[in-house]
Amino acid sequence: MNANITSSTSARSSANIWLALGLVLAAGFLALSLACNEFQSQINSDLLWPHIFLHDLFDPLHPVSGWTFGSATFWFPDYAILLPLNWLCGNSGLEYPLYTVAIYLITGTTMAWALAATGVERRKAFIATFLGLDVVLMTQFIPGHAGWLWLLGIPCDHGTSVSMGFTLMALVLGAVRTGNWSRWRSITFLILLTLGLASNTLILVHWLAPIGLALAWVAWRDKNLRPVANGLFWRAAVALALAVSQRLAFSLAQTFFFSKLLQYPPTPTYIWESFSHFVKNFIAGGVFADHWLLWIIGAVGIIATADGLRPARSTNPVQRVALLAGLLSLLAAWAAPIATVYWVNPTSIRYLLNWLLLPVWLLALRACGNMVVERWMPKLSVLAIVLGIALSLTRIDTEKMFFSRPPENEALLDFCERHDLHEGLADFWHTHLLTVEWRFGGPRLDNIANDFVPCFWCNNAFDYFPPTKDGHGLAKPAPQFIIVDGLDLQHVLPYFTLGTVQITHVGPYTIALLTPEQTKRAGEVIAKQTLDLLQGRRADWLKSQLPPGS
Repeated sequence: MNANITSSTSARSSANIWLALGLVLAAGFLALSLACNEFQSQINSDLLWPHIFLHDLFDPLHPVSGWTFGSATFWFPDYAILLPLNWLCGNSGLEYPLYTVAIYLITGTTMAWALAATGVERRKAFIATFLGLDVVLMTQFIPGHAGWLWLLGIPCDHGTSVSMGFTLMALVLGAVRTGNWSRWRSITFLILLTLGLASNTLILVHWLAPIGLALAWVAWRDKNLRPVANGLFWRAAVALALAVSQRLAFSLAQTFFFSKLLQYPPTPTYIWESFSHFVKNFIAGGVFADHWLLWIIGAVGIIATADGLRPARSTNPVQRVALLAGLLSLLAAWAAPIATVYWVNPTSIRYLLNWLLLPVWLLALRACGNMVVERWMPKLSVLAIVLGIALSLTRIDTEKMFFSRPPENEALLDFCERHDLHEGLADFWHTHLLTVEWRFGGPRLDNIANDFVPCFWCNNAFDYFPPTKDGHGLAKPAPQFIIVDGLDLQHVLPYFTLGTVQITHVGPYTIALLTPEQTKRAGEVIAKQTLDLLQGRRADWLKSQLPPGS
């Protein structure tokens, strides 16, 4: 009898391993399918600037200390993943699809870790979470759903806040379950939280604050958890202080520029305006209609969570913390972009990325331990593996994994080579797009905007100064042309006092050609504005690199 039981348990354990591996493999295929479908069609400046930053990182003539970031830097884990991929793939663009696969698999693993931290057996946790992840990834085949999934899979656009959040959740839940903060858990939590807060403030809003509030609420009723809660709060305070100190250290060292955390003051007027934008976007369908199934999954997750939190339920403290933290995180995701005046248009849905996977994780938490659901889980897993891989294979195409070479951009490159144009100006979008699609081998393009000439935003101030012909120093800016598309010449030309310019058309592009005198005048304006920005040590270094008397 005992031998039969042991044999049955061993067979079931082996089957669980194969199911888990199959679900992980299906998730990889589905993530690659998503990248093939979205990468080339969804290229924009927000997607391309990390690639340009990494190119600058290894440019000896243009120090990255002149780089201007947005309010989030995305140091970790985005660049920890993207840097080796960029080194392997060069300027081909392949790093982006590979990054999408990597971040979805990493996120699924952290979800499984967090579920196991509640007391669920590890293999069962892997099966439950990756089953949910595969289901979410399969919604890419429903019209309108792929775009939101793609946002989680791209670097430096808040997607990694989800994997970081589940990692922090796993560490805290582990401390709650054991009743103490072990040394390794404490050190790991402190390091990861510091890196997370220094990289992305959504870690604070979507994860740390909800987890802290949930633990405080449960500990208020269960005195045995108060030491764990106190341990969380002082570690969080230390991590926050270290993250702020990091930003101050960069400022004192005159390294990097950072945009304001809040672009607009959160006054009642601005908050109401942001809320109005959200309501308009919702009514127009840009928030709900385009992703309806994902929102339904979210609603089911909230209902299941609320049911698990009912006083009548004998939910253990660890699961109660997990459920309450998840619920608060979902609510915070809605409130934060409106309260901080970050909601502008439907693209602001990138601030709601925890809604993609947190609901299925909460459902997995409620499902584990339910005998009826667990009995169906192996069958559903096999179905998800077969369906996921089969659907993915219909979309995976190696040609869609690389930066494209549109013929109109190649025609513009040929035009510049024929007319000896090696330095120009363009708006943010065209500067990044053409620089990358020309594989950094075409004319140097620098960023300007209608109201900011030059425009310092997700770019390097030193890049406005091209290398000298001998490659040993920098020269003053000397733009020979302006790509007019996306700009209003009536704003730009007076800033440079250029007067009348010659306009020509190259395919879909409108080009303003500058005379030598206009080139000199524009270069002087850009040089002055850039030196005014740099000031101090960086400005002194730049002057030392310029030819004498320039």
